Amino acid sequence: MNARYMECLGCPRHPDAGLLVASSRVDGEDVRQALLRCKECDAAYQLEDGIPDFLPEAIRHGWADRQPGPRPWTPGRVARLLSAGNTRLRRLEQASLAGAVSADVGCGEQAAGTLNLDVYRPENPPANFILASAESLPLKSGSVEVVWSSYVIEHLLNPGEFVRELIRVSRKRVILVTDNIQWIGDAFLRVLGEGRIYHDEHCYGWSVEYMRNFLTRALRSSGVPGAHSETATRDRDGGHEAEFAGDPRLGSPVRRAWRVEVEAVTLSDSLPVRVVSLLGALPRVGPVFHRDLFCRIELEQQGSTRQRSDRRDRRPDRER
Repeated sequence: MNARYMECLGCPRHPDAGLLVASSRVDGEDVRQALLRCKECDAAYQLEDGIPDFLPEAIRHGWADRQPGPRPWTPGRVARLLSAGNTRLRRLEQASLAGAVSADVGCGEQAAGTLNLDVYRPENPPANFILASAESLPLKSGSVEVVWSSYVIEHLLNPGEFVRELIRVSRKRVILVTDNIQWIGDAFLRVLGEGRIYHDEHCYGWSVEYMRNFLTRALRSSGVPGAHSETATRDRDGGHEAEFAGDPRLGSPVRRAWRVEVEAVTLSDSLPVRVVSLLGALPRVGPVFHRDLFCRIELEQQGSTRQRSDRRDRRPDRER
């Protein structure tokens, strides 16, 4: 774990209270071993082999009903063909996180964030890897600029808590990628009895409209960095501007504008899937021809000069 990013870490229960480093072993710029204690609740967390462990007790000690990690489940032969390749997804992730202090939540083996978090330890952990639950992030509020999470939200029992955590730790932008439950290919695979709809750890499915509604409600009820309760909200050209009652310790309200954008896209490298996605330009029914959902939450302080052109530049091509 690079020493410069240790200050981003916090106890999952009291993320902004700060951590005391009781003992540590440093190798150059990397912290290889340390004992971290929460200043608020005195909870202790180990950092071993450069990896901080903030896993909940139920997972760490094997009490959870399901243990995280690679699953024996397989999608089926045709489904594997239709899901082959992820180079478009990886290029989009790298472009979205370029030049920003970022967090990749649910990173798996292929991570691109400054900080990379997952609930299980990959065989080859990426740089600045952190063991943690996606629903209780061990990061201080506003500690990163951009948060990326792909194909995680459909696995979680508490997606609302997950999204609120992503919003809490991000200063500028949250990006989510997940399955489009309305994709026409899933109906074809259902006939064959295979595909992602049979994945034993998928708990939720999302369409463009349902995801937009869900993210909007999550934002309205969320405690953004330094804020707790929403006191005023109004629609503003598809987005919202909200004033929040600030943390009494900070002394003044926090005002942030936010915008939710959800669109159906195809991020598969599979030629048949991409050919079908050409029909995505059709009005109203277009989303059913795209396999994935790309969701972006823009978080802006009042008076931000960031222009919509910047948002358009970061939007994925619909044919991806």
